Parts: sequence; C-alpha cells; structure tokens
Amino acid sequence: MTLNGPEGFTNRLGITFHPEADLPQRQEEVTERVLTQADALNYLDAVRERLKDYPSRYNQFLDVMTDFKHNVIDTHGAMRRVRILFCGYTDLILGFQTFLPPGYRFERHASAVRRGRDTFSIITPFGDSTHRE
Repeated sequence: MTLNGPEGFTNRLGITFHPEADLPQRQEEVTERVLTQADALNYLDAVRERLKDYPSRYNQFLDVMTDFKHNVIDTHGAMRRVRILFCGYTDLILGFQTFLPPGYRFERHASAVRRGRDTFSIITPFGDSTHRE
C-alpha cells in the first residue's frame, strides 16, 4: 500500500476516531471506531478552513505530516510541532488528537483555561508530560 497525502496521514497516525463533537480530555472515556480516509480528509479540510488567513501555518502542518510519514520525526515530535502551530486553536489540537495512537494525548490545563488561555501537556504511553505555557 502506498502512503501518500492524507491516506498516509490516516494509515500512519489513525487508529481510532472519536465521534463526539466536543472531544473529552481522556482517550479512555471515548467510544472507539475505525478511522477512515474520509475522516482524515475532513480534518484536513477543517484545518485549511480554520487557517485560511494563515496559509503558511497550513503548509507547515502539511510539512509536519510529511516529516512524520518519512520518519524524520516521531509521534511525540509531531505532537510538539502541532501544539505550537495550532496555539490558539483548541479545536484543531483536540481534532488532531483523534488520529493519535493509543496512549498519546493532549491534556488541557484547567488553570490556564480559567485565565483565558489554553495550554496543553503532551502525554505519551511512557508517562512523559511536557508543558508549554
């Protein structure tokens, strides 16, 4: 199978899909179903639409996915770059979480939300947590 474009993104990152519109904070709270290529394309369309005023950010996101596909970066590295690129776009960060393998997730910091900011830690199966304020 060829891993090109959104299909490569789906095959490489996509394990489960979380159908809830408002994604929960923890992966284990979600009913899982198989992710499809259409799900990945819908997410890419949503990213393009949200970043329509910032085309360079969208292109940088595509670069992240290409780097991941070619093993230039790992899952944690992709998450770090997406967290920076999508700063201020909570919906895009939580949407990206849909495509992460089990054990990987973004965790929102409630104290930052109360201050009008959204900050996220990166959680991995190894228990790593990185915080960017």
